[in-house]
Amino acid sequence: DKGYTSLVSDRSIRMLRARHYYEAAAKQQSAHAFIRLGDYHFYGLAGLLVDYEKANSYYKYAADLHHGQACFNIGHMYQFGLG
Repeated sequence: DKGYTSLVSDRSIRMLRARHYYEAAAKQQSAHAFIRLGDYHFYGLAGLLVDYEKANSYYKYAADLHHGQACFNIGHMYQFGLG
């Protein structure tokens, strides 16, 4: 039981640290960072609530940088009426 709690908390800390660096990379116009931040909002990761509008916004930033996965994610969201 204690090991599981430690694992969850370690994962949470790693996710928060990763989010910090993705945000820093996004400020430098990294398409991959925009994708990951979009995913964090899409799935509600790293202390964020699910927010399809913000996810879509991050995916659009990445799509503007010609990132194929971003275009796919936006299409998926439109197909299923998300954001």
